[in-house]
Amino acid sequence: MPSLIIFDVGHGSCAFLQDGAVRTLFDCKDASLLVEFLLAHNIDKIDQVVISHTDADHIAGIAALIQSDYVQIGSVYVNADAAKDTDVWSELKIALQDAADKKGLEVMTTIGANMPNSLDHDAVRIEVVAPGILWRLTGNGGRLPNGDSLNANSMSVVLRLHHDNHPVVLLPGDMDMPALQEIVARNQQLTADILVFPHHGGYVSAAGNAAARQAENIAFTTDLLSRCAPRMVVFSIGRGIHATPRPEIIQQIHDGPQPCVISCTQLSEHCHAGATPANPIHLGPLPARGRPGNRCCGGSMEIQLAGNGTVAAIVRQLHTDFITNHVTTPLCLPPAVP
Repeated sequence: MPSLIIFDVGHGSCAFLQDGAVRTLFDCKDASLLVEFLLAHNIDKIDQVVISHTDADHIAGIAALIQSDYVQIGSVYVNADAAKDTDVWSELKIALQDAADKKGLEVMTTIGANMPNSLDHDAVRIEVVAPGILWRLTGNGGRLPNGDSLNANSMSVVLRLHHDNHPVVLLPGDMDMPALQEIVARNQQLTADILVFPHHGGYVSAAGNAAARQAENIAFTTDLLSRCAPRMVVFSIGRGIHATPRPEIIQQIHDGPQPCVISCTQLSEHCHAGATPANPIHLGPLPARGRPGNRCCGGSMEIQLAGNGTVAAIVRQLHTDFITNHVTTPLCLPPAVP
């Protein structure tokens, strides 16, 4: 059965799909954590790496990964970004060129909707929803025909994973409201049972004041949930970083049209201010960045993909017990009715 691992890398993203003979990595903030997992499972090849966008919390581990003598990378898919001016992005560009020259790494410098070739897969079809052709041609920092400018988050690669002809997981990178509107304008579908929430549950815009940012979070979350209709929402967060997930986002999930499981990789300070027990029994053997400092909540999560039965098959009792017994104000639980 194929599986998707959402690693606890702190504030950042890293997901790993094992699909029969095909292994796909979606972003990687932390190479050491991923390599620890690969070594433990005798995995020395990743067939394809998909980079959602060029922010450091999504790419910081990829240069080290492709430079490693242990892991063989087949291909990397990434959109060009002339506006990004960070050391992490510069290092990755150099590493990709070097690996292409010396190791034969295939580097695909465009990925998005209407690609001529699909991503490799076995039982899990990987649908590339965004960005569209016009946005890829415009790029981060460019200006669209209507005068709007694009940023790196708007350029995020958005993916849907289908199993047994059912949309199981939506991986939206740091998709923001303009990106969501662009997807809707192209009549692309976003339904999926599991949503890895974009931007780690933080602010989706840089509006001038907190009230405006909260209002935009509410509008964005409401729209996204109505189109995705998830039964589970995952937040890949770092405890104490950017106050994620934002309470107004969680509230919209609770107020949604159907019950929805909420799970965070690390324990938000909104949920619990103090220390939690060391070595909690609900965490599995997967490496997790929050484990040494007792910062995990869900930790690294392995999800067995089983079509429309995926969410129902997830065993959550130990995690639920941890939240009930050790977390004082858990956002993931719906507020008590007076």
